[in-house]
Amino acid sequence: MGRPNRPTPGASLLLAKQRYLKTAGIGSFSAYDEKVLLTMTLYGLPFITVEVPNRIDLRNPPTSRPFNPPAATVPAPQQQNQGTFTRLITVTNTFAPIISGMAPSVTATIQDSFGGTTVVESLDQSIVGMPILPMLSYDITLNPTTSAQLGAGDGIPQPRGVRLMSAISEPTRGNHLPRMTSLISSGAGGTQRDEASLPNQARDLWLPATPYSYERIATMGTTDNEQINDLLVISPLQFRAINKNTSEVRAFTSMVFEVTYIDPRRAAEAQISDRQPPLLQSPAIKLLPAKAVVRGKNAVVTPAQLRFSIEASDDYSTTVAANVTYTLDGKTWQSSGMTRAADGSYELFVDAPKVTTQVYVVFEARDDAGNVATESAKGGPRKILK
Repeated sequence: MGRPNRPTPGASLLLAKQRYLKTAGIGSFSAYDEKVLLTMTLYGLPFITVEVPNRIDLRNPPTSRPFNPPAATVPAPQQQNQGTFTRLITVTNTFAPIISGMAPSVTATIQDSFGGTTVVESLDQSIVGMPILPMLSYDITLNPTTSAQLGAGDGIPQPRGVRLMSAISEPTRGNHLPRMTSLISSGAGGTQRDEASLPNQARDLWLPATPYSYERIATMGTTDNEQINDLLVISPLQFRAINKNTSEVRAFTSMVFEVTYIDPRRAAEAQISDRQPPLLQSPAIKLLPAKAVVRGKNAVVTPAQLRFSIEASDDYSTTVAANVTYTLDGKTWQSSGMTRAADGSYELFVDAPKVTTQVYVVFEARDDAGNVATESAKGGPRKILK
């Protein structure tokens, strides 16, 4: 009925559905996608092999990255971890010309602190009623550590959170006519299309609000073995609605991420069982005006400053590390650690810009188990208190 190592319709359909799932972007997996994965119409016997003129390896197609790339090895310094460790991933994006009415595309060069450089092509991220945006997916699966097992568990390291350490974005581009995702239905009266317009909730907000995340996907192979894939998913282009038809776009040309893993072979049971990130409350930015300070016989004028503050708490961890990633000019993003204030909140002081601009800030906090909480004001600018 078939030959070994030859593609079959059943295996091809299985891999196609798994690839569909793995390329779902940030917040894009909906009931419609679930229906696509559950629906199956296959004519014929799924185990009969199919001969084609130019046969390719379905798991390693020539036009994209391998379906299941080999897991990376944890470097020696991170092998001797205390339950958690981090990995830096630098993404440099090259955008094709962004044309109104067309879905943007991007080519990313990814440098990994665990070794190697990879080129990744973007895929279209389609969310019903929203613009089509490019999405990048990078496999961050690791092999088990080989150092002495001191922890309470076993298995491969697990991503627990992602932090944006720095980024550079291009000047925003206005009057962009996005390509929208619309529902198409077929009825007795023929094909009908619901025309999509930019949603009202997208006004003045850069979306996706947090343009990065991680996913863990478990799939079953043709041999009934479970395959685990950890993915870093990135949306390098954000949009902000101007009206129901046009928008602005913001493209990130460079992004540096820190991925935190928990190593079950080295972590304590309390760390492994803690899956709850810290609780973030009361984010604020306050302008502290310039003032004169007398030092000896001289008066020194201290510049105006911005005070970033947030409350971070965690009932399951003894320590919380808070940081803030911000931009004061809309182009350069940087991350800085925050210190504990007298009132128990976390704070950071930076020199205020001479020209008042919109300040975009992402607050983050990480606990002992590596869980990361993010507060991005839903992608909107922060109000500066005076």
